[in-house]
Parts: sequence; C-alpha cells; structure tokens
Amino acid sequence: MFESLPRENVCNLTIKRLQHPSAKQRFRQTVWEDGNKWSRVQATWHLAGNQEAAEAIAMEGIRCDEANCACGRYGLGGYVALSATKANAYADVQHDVRHLFCVLALPDQHLEQGRRGVRPTCTAADLPGHPTELCFVDESRLYCAALVTYQWASTGRRSPQAPRVRHIVPRRVGLRRSRSVD
Repeated sequence: MFESLPRENVCNLTIKRLQHPSAKQRFRQTVWEDGNKWSRVQATWHLAGNQEAAEAIAMEGIRCDEANCACGRYGLGGYVALSATKANAYADVQHDVRHLFCVLALPDQHLEQGRRGVRPTCTAADLPGHPTELCFVDESRLYCAALVTYQWASTGRRSPQAPRVRHIVPRRVGLRRSRSVD
C-alpha cells in the first residue's frame, strides 16, 4: 500500500484480514481453471464509498453482476485499481475516514478496452496495454483479502480543489520547416 500512498497522509491505520472460506475457495478454483498460474494474480485496491458500503463488501465481496453495477467509466462491472493511490483518488473529499480493500485479482488473459455504459465480455481496462484500473464481470476473479481503514490527513501541500491541468498544445498555424539545400 505504501509503495504508492504517502505515509504522511495516513493516520489511525487499522488492517482487518477478511475470512470468507467459500469466496476463497471460489477464487482458488478460478485460478486453477485458468491454468493455475498464480503469477498472474495481482494485489489490487478498491475504495468503498462509505462505512455502509465497506460493511457490505466485507460480507459479500465486490459485486460484479449487472444488478449492482449501474455506472462506470470503463464498463458495467466491479472495479479495482492497480495502486492504492489510484483507488484513494476516488474518495469523497468530505470524508477523511477511508475504507480501502486489498483485493487479489485474476484478470482475464486478454483485456478489453473498457467503454462507459457497456458491460464487457471479459475483464476490461482503462488502458489494456498498461492498465491502472480494471473492470471485472466475474466476481470469482476477485477475492477481498483485507480491509484497510485509515484517516486521511492532508499535508497542506495540495488544495483538494486543485485546478485541472490541460495537456493540449495549441496547433501552430503557418509554421513550416524549411529544408536546407546543400
């Protein structure tokens, strides 16, 4: 977690190991059916929106079925981020207590390009070649291993309402490279 999340912003940290024998067995079975390649399993992160959502996820796992997924930038499914910082970025700035799940994830071999409002046929990603977020449609490919609860402490270095930076460089009209003739 601290490979990406700054330690100075995390206070009152508690870690609770989650025990779901049936979910753990289902995840192991999925790994086995997928070729038993544990090297493909990734530690990922999911931020619950509030205490109530955290309690539901702790009891039931991340729900990926259509009935529980009404929106999403990269498709209709259950989301995880590949870094704690990316997951933490989805926090409501009004809440300083965060509920972050460490999730073992087994993405499909091929990642689809995620599309808003569309349910993918397999694991989708924001950037399939170098994903930072994954959208799962099969909850047996996810196992919530731990719940990390902490209080977010602002260091004062950045405003929560920081202005957006635009990386669009205006096109210069009328400039042409001249070729030198020797």
